[in-house]
Amino acid sequence: MKTLSENSIRYDGAEVKLSGSRNVGELKLGSEGQLNQNINLWSNVAQRIVDRG
Repeated sequence: MKTLSENSIRYDGAEVKLSGSRNVGELKLGSEGQLNQNINLWSNVAQRIVDRG
């Protein structure tokens, strides 16, 4: 994901900028299984990498 523009607003000469990350990468790994007709299991792991540039 990449944000190309900065979010800001100017009101009566005051400017407010939304600070956050411009470049974000996320990796998700998961598994899912069914033990029987009534029981389903799932799990996942996620890692987010952020560049504040």
